Amino acid sequence: MDYKTLPLAEWNESHVRCWLESIGIKKEYIEKLCEEEVTGPVLKELDEPFLKSMGMKGGQIHIITRKRNELLEHLQKNAGVDSAQADNPSIKASEVFGSDITTKDDKKRVKTRNSAVSMKANAPTEETDSDLKAFSIKQPENFHVTSYQKGSSETDNSGAVKETGKEHTEKTMFTFCRRGSRKSQSLHENTVESLTLSKFRQFKNEDINFKYVKNRILAPETGVIDLITPCHEYKSFTTAAKLDRQRLQAKFAYEVIRYASACMNVRTNGTIHFGVMDSVEDKGWKHGQIAGIPVRDRDIYVDALDYIEKCFEPSEQEAARNCIHPPIFTEVIQKDSQEQYFVVEVDIEPSSSTVKGKIFQVRLPRFNENSNKVNFDKIPVLYQRVGTKSEPVKNEELVAFIQGLQEKDVRREKAESSSNEDPMEISQNLGRKLSVLFTDGKNYMNDSLLYILVTNSCGKEDLKSINFLMRMNIFCVFDFDEDSNVSGLYAKYKEHHETRSHFLQNYSNESKMSTTEFQKHLGLFDHTSWIFCNGRSDFRGDEKPCDEDTWIRTKKKYLKKAISFICDEILPKGSFVVLFLLSSPVEKPIVDTFQEFYTEMNGMDYIICIAESKENYEKWANLAQASCSIETLEQRSIVGMKLSHVDATIQNMLPSAICPRHLPVSTRGLCVLPTLEEEKMSSLEILCADQCDDIKLDLLNTKEIQEIERTFYQGRKVSWKNFWLADKGSCGDVIEREACEEVHKILDDILHGNRIRYSVAKLKIFHQPGSGGSTIARQVLWKRRKDLRCAVVKSSYPIATVSKHAVNFREYDENEIKNSLPVLLLVEDYDEDYLDELKNDLMDAMAARSRHFSKPCFILLGCKRSNVPEKLCKASPLDTVAVTHKLTDQEKHLFKTKIEKLKKQKDFKPEFILTFVLMSEEFNETYVREFVEHLLQGIDLSSPVTNLMRYVALLNFYVHNSYISLSHCEAFLGLGAYTEKRVREYDFKNNLSEQARVIFIELRENTT
Repeated sequence: MDYKTLPLAEWNESHVRCWLESIGIKKEYIEKLCEEEVTGPVLKELDEPFLKSMGMKGGQIHIITRKRNELLEHLQKNAGVDSAQADNPSIKASEVFGSDITTKDDKKRVKTRNSAVSMKANAPTEETDSDLKAFSIKQPENFHVTSYQKGSSETDNSGAVKETGKEHTEKTMFTFCRRGSRKSQSLHENTVESLTLSKFRQFKNEDINFKYVKNRILAPETGVIDLITPCHEYKSFTTAAKLDRQRLQAKFAYEVIRYASACMNVRTNGTIHFGVMDSVEDKGWKHGQIAGIPVRDRDIYVDALDYIEKCFEPSEQEAARNCIHPPIFTEVIQKDSQEQYFVVEVDIEPSSSTVKGKIFQVRLPRFNENSNKVNFDKIPVLYQRVGTKSEPVKNEELVAFIQGLQEKDVRREKAESSSNEDPMEISQNLGRKLSVLFTDGKNYMNDSLLYILVTNSCGKEDLKSINFLMRMNIFCVFDFDEDSNVSGLYAKYKEHHETRSHFLQNYSNESKMSTTEFQKHLGLFDHTSWIFCNGRSDFRGDEKPCDEDTWIRTKKKYLKKAISFICDEILPKGSFVVLFLLSSPVEKPIVDTFQEFYTEMNGMDYIICIAESKENYEKWANLAQASCSIETLEQRSIVGMKLSHVDATIQNMLPSAICPRHLPVSTRGLCVLPTLEEEKMSSLEILCADQCDDIKLDLLNTKEIQEIERTFYQGRKVSWKNFWLADKGSCGDVIEREACEEVHKILDDILHGNRIRYSVAKLKIFHQPGSGGSTIARQVLWKRRKDLRCAVVKSSYPIATVSKHAVNFREYDENEIKNSLPVLLLVEDYDEDYLDELKNDLMDAMAARSRHFSKPCFILLGCKRSNVPEKLCKASPLDTVAVTHKLTDQEKHLFKTKIEKLKKQKDFKPEFILTFVLMSEEFNETYVREFVEHLLQGIDLSSPVTNLMRYVALLNFYVHNSYISLSHCEAFLGLGAYTEKRVREYDFKNNLSEQARVIFIELRENTT
């Protein structure tokens, strides 16, 4: 679509490219800007430093910034005019639309447009009296035609109204997208706030999937363009559509035949649209606005074309039949409305072989109210297209018009010949588009994002090409395939992943549980939730599949609740992407699902659609456009790419390779741990022998590796990736404190020493906050992962569940269960009762299997904060290690060396690894006091961010390990009110002061 007809906010890279070319920017810079994904909103914010960073020279920068500013001023000025015109109806249209409105006729038309603006907004929207009287004759006796007089096709005193209404209305272009409230309201409830440009139905194409959206705007009516591109004429027809059969047919035939004969006489294709607002006299509507009309019987309109034989001369009737195509009924959709309206369209195609050498005169039908029958003009009239109007040829111009027919026929033949040449189809770079949509322009996908999949029936061939779904973090699936559990996607997915199946009604929370309770009840973060949105064919209960109408009545309300619950209460905005996979013909319920997500997520920023079939996509897009423009949908959709190609491309973008995970076994070999089996033990974070070996190291650049390292030294928990990168030599070693060696010694003694053998042993680490106790515990697991089976306990799970999973973990794929390798379980920040109960539960489970073991079956490695770790260690020295802030000389050297290395990194700031710096100073009180005084210099004590720091500090002082959720922090700072349309919603960090960014530590829980 031409960028000139779109608001700046909706420009994509192609629109920006066209604008840059129009102002004369060099091609090399245009390409660079397109590579940087400069869209309309980005163009609005471009500044000189950014352009310089791309290597752009001063002259080019001057042009682009000046022209951009002129563009913004122009848009603001137009917005101001719109506002002023609404407030002050006396403003002249010439002041609004420009100074090139100069002709007498134009001045008349401007006056008409201007008067329409000043009319009261609550006037009814229907055709004017002149529209209806144009075909009603009250005194036909004296009717005759001599010659055409300007502004009228009738020159008697019969009472027939002159044809000066529709034909002489102004066709000035106007801005299509307007924001703001409108107080006007017509009988047709035309209260739309934003008017969006709509596409035309393709000429001669009766596409049942194509829809118009109520209140969208079609481009202004057009005159003759190139004979092949159809010219367009609109008729509101809102009143006429309610007439009885005879009157309606007469009115419809009058408009169609008049317009058709005009097109045929000038040899141009055309389309006349009924149900589209045609003049400013349609109060409360915009020119070209789609309203639609009720169609009680399609045959009325089809049979109305039988007037062709009565209106055309006998020698032209067959040609007219061939040129005037049957009416096409294009549905008009409106969100949340069940009323059915249509735009009735008639295509005119005067092919050269049909019209060559012919002129088409017509006697138009007019309903006579007195005689209650249809009369016809006594003298035939020759119509032609003049600009956007159909006008009779004047008598004095008739000879010249007929003499020019031969030239018109030649032009038509040439136009047809040119249009018959097959244009070269330029294939889109769908691979790059897919990459940008899924990676946001990076080398690989963000593995922290969750995905919500919405899909319909998948065929057998499609199921061979959905392996990428098996490797994505799918939170839940909205599945509209009732056979999915038998032969569809669900049956395939269950082969690879543990799942929980639900129906939409399961999300209604009729028992009024709290969000946390309801989340646990559904098991949302345990496994992928599979929601059967239209029942299951193999289910024995009440959840059976139903048709569209029944679904809308019985299930749609539950869909709304489910989507609202997930988007508003479970997943933070920006943490998930909704993926629509359209593998079969689309039905209304899946479109309703899109509209609900579109509303909940405030747009398309985190919605992607994939459809191999263009037909499936077009039906979906045509229905979905009730909420979102087709242009916006296309920007976020991959259409026409084979699913097997999509599969391979996405798998290549994943940050990890296809690599089986392995566990050590008692025979000193390895066994494969499939994802499905691992997910069955969901209460354990399992550490495999080859943990992280599936990471594509070549995709991580130096900056990203340094960021991973800094994240840890800033104070967050160490990740397995930190140890793996250190082992690979891609970053510095994670400092190993001497307490780590003590833990290993106790662990070896438990495994091999001369002590009483229990099935479950305990080993505890008590550490001062910030001293690295959690890192030590995980270092132990990392180093033992190839000799023992290691896992971290997710303490949010019940003890019985953890115990069951731990036993299954120990015995998985072992021949001799009695000789299975010991399991090292890390339990962090535990409660003493929890650890004791877990130990007892495991001992009971093992006692049922055997009374004697040569070595412990389980070793519980407890890691807990304490302000007096040394005191606790003395109470139980054989199985306890204390970790304090006090560093040995060797440790001081290691910390100092590490800080020196970090300082060499670009953009390094010591304060952003606060915990590590304080640790290297052994949390010296003087150092901490000086650091805090320096940090608080210049802080705004009255700002909301500072108050948030106070609350977090107060909470942590009295409740150790406490936290405030990100959503509560955002609400406290009031971010929700003005972050609605940001590229990354609720970007919390960007709204923090520098001091807050140093103090706050962001935690990501695996159960949220």
